[in-house]
Amino acid sequence: IPPFTAICTHLLHHSLNTDTACICIIDGYLIIGQGTFGWCVSSTNGTHLATGIGPAQGMHPSSHRAEGYGMLSILRFLNHIFHLCGTHLRCSAIHSDNVALIQRLQEQRIKQQWYPNHTLSSYWDVIQGIIQTLNSFPSQPLISHVRGHQDLTTKYSKLSLEAQLNVDAYVMATHQRM
Repeated sequence: IPPFTAICTHLLHHSLNTDTACICIIDGYLIIGQGTFGWCVSSTNGTHLATGIGPAQGMHPSSHRAEGYGMLSILRFLNHIFHLCGTHLRCSAIHSDNVALIQRLQEQRIKQQWYPNHTLSSYWDVIQGIIQTLNSFPSQPLISHVRGHQDLTTKYSKLSLEAQLNVDAYVMATHQRM
């Protein structure tokens, strides 16, 4: 599996620019000290427009760090698409099944003052990378939660689009390790 795929940059850009896309899903995976992530960008009708996978860097890998790297990766990918095309992001939503990551981002985004000791907290580097990338967008996407692993109790075809994409991102994250 390549690090990322896009069906067509122009189609992706058109979908993102007309609000017919950008249901973005991130999922992370951790096994035996190695973290990986996968992500999908989809149109609102379920067409995969872009996917990405990669490793989660750092001394102490965790699912939280892997999901953080996945979110940073997808945000940087979207940022590059819009810089290349010379337009502004109209991505409506980014979903993650990691509630702790979403809460931490919400808490950190409203801080007005930083102290040196803040840099010692876990995942500070990843969280700050995400926040700085989000701040580069004129209109920031909503970051919200999607319950993970719903496919364990419900058939894939009966899941919501967000839940299906979460399953797809999880599969990509687990494939990255192999």
